[in-house]
Amino acid sequence: MKDNFFTGKNKIEVLNLRGKRSQSEVISTVLLILLVIVATMLIASFLVNFVKERLSDADCINVLQEVSISNKPQYNCYDFSNQIMIFQVEFKDNQSLGGFAVELGGATTKSYEIRENLFPPEITMYGGGIMELPKKNTARAYNLTGVISKPDSIKVYPIMKTGQLCDKSDELNSVELC
Repeated sequence: MKDNFFTGKNKIEVLNLRGKRSQSEVISTVLLILLVIVATMLIASFLVNFVKERLSDADCINVLQEVSISNKPQYNCYDFSNQIMIFQVEFKDNQSLGGFAVELGGATTKSYEIRENLFPPEITMYGGGIMELPKKNTARAYNLTGVISKPDSIKVYPIMKTGQLCDKSDELNSVELC
């Protein structure tokens, strides 16, 4: 009888090797699938946060041109003797505005937020009267007291009814003396 390599004990060893190869291929496939799932979850978690952040900024896009600073010199000027900054803000046709922030720029920059029923004590209505935000397609002039020096610029930022502060909507780059 011829001695065949694949008989007896050798045949069992070859079959065991084939079984081990099959197990390692299954394990490799399972590990690759797990790796893909983990990578997908990491990318998805990043993208969800990124998209949420961008969607919240989308609300501000709708109001960027809805708040402006009047360019009338009598309503945008600095009264040096009384240290009062007079400025006028106009709201256009947008119902999602909850207020605005005004920033006086110069050597030092100071910002003030004016919201419905929440007005800083330094800001009063120009000409007196009850403090109020501009209504739809109207403008309101304000006095800002305690301004020590003439600002170089005035910037206005819309505030949504949700409280979100948006990017600059308008800017006045020169302030005249009253």
